[in-house]
Amino acid sequence: MLEMLKKLFGKKPAEENGLSEYGSGREELGDGIVLTYDHIYNGYGGYTETSLTLHNPKLGIHAPITDEKGYFIDFPGVVEGPWRGLLTEVPFAKRTLFRTSVGGFFNGRAVFEWCLQPDGRYFEDEDGFGGSNCSEVNLYSYIDDRGRFLCPFGPKDLWREQREEREKAGDGV
Repeated sequence: MLEMLKKLFGKKPAEENGLSEYGSGREELGDGIVLTYDHIYNGYGGYTETSLTLHNPKLGIHAPITDEKGYFIDFPGVVEGPWRGLLTEVPFAKRTLFRTSVGGFFNGRAVFEWCLQPDGRYFEDEDGFGGSNCSEVNLYSYIDDRGRFLCPFGPKDLWREQREEREKAGDGV
């Protein structure tokens, strides 16, 4: 058991690869499911979560979602739309450069939020200079209790439509 805990929470991939690590974290997502991650410098004046791994002890699963640099391991794709035109400060990449969030699990699923571009104030320095007028761009997907994406990333309105369709079909969230 101790060896398994060392493996899960011991030396982080960011340290092993010489990346600038800010720290690591752990989030309880409900149903005994835990998300672990490292914080590393993102090159844009802040930090991002990398080495995202979903741990589901009930199923014996430890599923990596991103690698040590934040690239998605099993990228589900994206639903194209006007959001692409809003990416003015950061080029599209299949990786976490900014905030990510996983909601609580319900019926074996949770919402995965991925910030592709924060709003322009993110880029300001400590004196308020250097900001831009860019819009925040977030995409959403579902992730299951095995760490698999269930659909491509899309804007929130698409996510709401998918949720309503699933609820009507009796499939829950």
